[in-house]
Amino acid sequence: MQRVNARFNLVVGPFDSASSFVILLLTSLLCGVRMLAKLTSKNQLTLPKAVVAAVQGTEYFDVVEENGRIVLTPVRFARADGVRAKLEALKISEEDIADAVAWARRPG
Repeated sequence: MQRVNARFNLVVGPFDSASSFVILLLTSLLCGVRMLAKLTSKNQLTLPKAVVAAVQGTEYFDVVEENGRIVLTPVRFARADGVRAKLEALKISEEDIADAVAWARRPG
């Protein structure tokens, strides 16, 4: 059976029967957690507000299928200024980058 823990992590996987889904739903309700997501006809997933609030400010997610489960991991992209600062701290010049790109694109 799938598990629901005290930190409100709801793990949902393939159900071997309708009764295992009902047991999971009842367990969720008894624990004060009801975390269902709806898949629309356009293959869009509507996430519960509590889940969205936990990852506030995130626009993109890394999506992986693991053993019949869909795992979403928030992805935060570094801003260009942060990348430039890191390159400067490492003393990597635009010429170094151009050389690296030319090296990577060399034939053979």
